[in-house]
Amino acid sequence: MNDYKNVDILFLEQEYNSSDEQLPQLRRAMINGETGHVQATVKKFYGQQLHRVYIQTQNYYYAPILNTPYRYAFVFKYVYHFYCI
Repeated sequence: MNDYKNVDILFLEQEYNSSDEQLPQLRRAMINGETGHVQATVKKFYGQQLHRVYIQTQNYYYAPILNTPYRYAFVFKYVYHFYCI
């Protein structure tokens, strides 16, 4: 993936339960230029060869950048959602 101007959320994150629709919902909302919040439980891989897996709930906050074709999203672990940034 060399085109960093075009990053697909479904390429970066993998939902824990394949029947969940939070990340595809997030993707559609961002493409449509909406503002909002989605919470999803995702798998995270780590270690030198990505052999270790853990499950993490994350909050995704997203919005369009006015007068541009771009969108942004902030991702926080669920435990941090009580703090203001």
